[in-house]
Amino acid sequence: MGTEAQAYANLVKTTMGTVNPVPAIVPVKLTVYTQSFTAFIGGAADKYPFIYGDVKLPGVGDSLGPTEIVGNYAKNFNTGNTKNLKQYYGYEEAYNNRKVTLPVASGKRNAFKDILEVYTKNPQTQINIIGHSLGGWNSSGLVTELNKAGVPVNLLITIDPVGVLLSKTTPPNILTTPAVRAQIYLLAPEPVANNWINVFCKPNNNVVNDIKNTVGWEGYKPKWKGYHPSPTSYTTDDAIADAGGQWDSYPKEHSNTFHETKFSHAWFSKMMRETIPSISKSPEQILQAELKKVQVK
Repeated sequence: MGTEAQAYANLVKTTMGTVNPVPAIVPVKLTVYTQSFTAFIGGAADKYPFIYGDVKLPGVGDSLGPTEIVGNYAKNFNTGNTKNLKQYYGYEEAYNNRKVTLPVASGKRNAFKDILEVYTKNPQTQINIIGHSLGGWNSSGLVTELNKAGVPVNLLITIDPVGVLLSKTTPPNILTTPAVRAQIYLLAPEPVANNWINVFCKPNNNVVNDIKNTVGWEGYKPKWKGYHPSPTSYTTDDAIADAGGQWDSYPKEHSNTFHETKFSHAWFSKMMRETIPSISKSPEQILQAELKKVQVK
């Protein structure tokens, strides 16, 4: 008799034959979703102008918003069926929790309140949150607050979240600080989701080539073509993101997937559709796959 067989025989003898060679079956609890709620949260100047009072100033172009970079993406995103709800928010609207709310007179939504109400009415709601730039930081703060309220978040996608430096600019007179104007989540977010995908922008410095491409030639005559930087060029959007403080150290350590992209900060849609090598899917494909898990009767 072999050593293993002898050991088993001895075990049977000492336990009066009650040993069970078959491991106990541990039941797997599957989450059944009957609807979903997906929040798309834009960055600075995405939904509202980045001016105190949300005033759109004439003559300053579109840089102060609204740019609707995330807004247009959310509007065109197909959730698949009517059970899959979606809502577009400005990052200001994701700052809220039970204690911090915007005045009703502001006309702004409250992402925390909306999600809490949806989940309370139907705990089988799949919650997905996608944020860009300041909206990435605030969406992480939103998830942190939802965690505290007992609302589980299924999927969190943060596209180049910004706020590390901006969240720390709080002088004694807090009413005049960029942090309060920006409605930035002042604490360091610690979001927990079933799946967290973070994309970090690190574009190339192609400024010299982009400037060269502003001029074309017709024979010996120069022709101005305009300044059109490539999607992977470092632009003023990236400089602004740097000023606000790109958030990478915590996501790199705690997210399920951390991806470094060459796209510039403003190219939200391209980053949502870029295949991440480590998972062989894009963030958009991951979101679509999650929405398909919702049961439609």
